[in-house]
Amino acid sequence: MLKCFGFVVFVLYLIRETDKLYEAENSDNLKSGFKSPPVESLPRTWWHWVDGNITEEGITADLEAMRKVGIGSATILDITSGLPKGPVKTLSPRWYELVNHAVKEA
Repeated sequence: MLKCFGFVVFVLYLIRETDKLYEAENSDNLKSGFKSPPVESLPRTWWHWVDGNITEEGITADLEAMRKVGIGSATILDITSGLPKGPVKTLSPRWYELVNHAVKEA
């Protein structure tokens, strides 16, 4: 009976020590994950392209600003809001060129 008790105590000790190692490892992973989160954990946003008022320079500036504040991805939404129309018509060849530019820049 005493041998069995000693064995149980030993097994419980091993479990406790293993848990400590696991917690320390996960704690380090958690800390490093907060300092440098993986891309799939970064925030996402909607990116409104309003009334054809888009340019390559504006796209690049927007993407740089998103990167600077830690945004990981964006969904382009081409919207009409009643503002004066810009030079780029939605789904035109130029619009597709600008979409390709955005993808390359991103």
